[in-house]
Amino acid sequence: MTIGCHSVVDFFSFIPVALMPLLASRLDLTAGQQAALLSVGAVCSGGVQPIAAWIGDKLDTRIMATLGLAIAAVCIASIGHARSFTDLMILVGVGTLGVGAFHPGGAASVGHLGGSKRSLIVAIFFLAGMFGGMLSNILSPAIVESVATSAAGTPDYGRGLRSLTWLIAPGLLAAAALTWAIHRVGHRHDDAHKNHAALSKDQQRARWTAVWLLYAGNIVRFSTDMSLAYLFIVWSQRVTMGGAGAEELTQQLGAEASTLNGWLQASKQGGMGIFGLLAGAMLPLHRAKLALVLVPLLGSIAVALFPAATSAAPGHERLVGLAFALAAGVGFGSMIPVTIAMAQRLLPHRTGLASGMMMGGAWVFAAAAPVVIARVIEIPGVGLDGAFVVLGLFLGLSSVLSLFLPGKLIHSLPTH
Repeated sequence: MTIGCHSVVDFFSFIPVALMPLLASRLDLTAGQQAALLSVGAVCSGGVQPIAAWIGDKLDTRIMATLGLAIAAVCIASIGHARSFTDLMILVGVGTLGVGAFHPGGAASVGHLGGSKRSLIVAIFFLAGMFGGMLSNILSPAIVESVATSAAGTPDYGRGLRSLTWLIAPGLLAAAALTWAIHRVGHRHDDAHKNHAALSKDQQRARWTAVWLLYAGNIVRFSTDMSLAYLFIVWSQRVTMGGAGAEELTQQLGAEASTLNGWLQASKQGGMGIFGLLAGAMLPLHRAKLALVLVPLLGSIAVALFPAATSAAPGHERLVGLAFALAAGVGFGSMIPVTIAMAQRLLPHRTGLASGMMMGGAWVFAAAAPVVIARVIEIPGVGLDGAFVVLGLFLGLSSVLSLFLPGKLIHSLPTH
């Protein structure tokens, strides 16, 4: 049930991302405002996770996960009623607070219940979130388009956006199901604190050093994710306008760009989730460090080469773009569930905190990424194509950080 609810909460979290081109054309959002909306989502979702994790570990409760899912459903499904940038910022901000509050308790729960299969179960949990995000990126523009064009005459995209309100009901039902499923189950191993206290100070310090290195690497990975989310939005708008020979993004073109953007975001998430599951199922613990070094290099190449999609044969640029997006997702995202499971093993007495650090704690620093990458685009001589190259080089930092992970310690970790 917790795994299924991860799909639900991430479905809501990606609605504003997928629909950003349409929201931009409808509310006259500037490029800076679009980047700010992505950033506030990261700040709120990431910033609340360590707090929710601390409450969960301290009180051995998952109430934050349930409340978070309910808040996310109500706020994000209401974005169609926003009449200004401020309205939209508030709804996205509060909604993503809910999204973030769900994740530490959810990840700690499945990690605890997974036992010796922790890496696999955490990877399935991660895949479920990616699956929910993929569905959101594809279906939310389709829902809005379908409702907007259902009546004769000019499409009413305001009506289409407001129709998302109907998603509140299934979101609240999922929150109720989550309450029934997990609130009686503890998520700490009874001897975790005693075992950790028995370690020498040097051993404890080495474990925390490894966690901080994993944390820094995930800051790079999530920053790459957020930057790509923005670059895909800009690329989708430019490709759509270029195909139509238009100089202005109308609501109709915004809807078309949202569809293309949704598929790009979904392809990226597919690479993250599907290959994250394969890593959790097949990657032995003693090979984890090597994978954390090598796999991001694939992502670096895919991100840097993404501009080649623009110069592909006419009619094929979108397919090429989807292929590069998939490879990029594999490169930076497939290792995230590996880092979550590894951090939980390193800190078995603080699984909520470990999960919160690897996800939200890293995500909050990624909040600046869309704003920074938007500024990079504006640098003379760089532009959109150059921004992809800069981002590819940046992703390579995660490989460098992983080189410093203590290999002997990682090999000695328990498998439960």
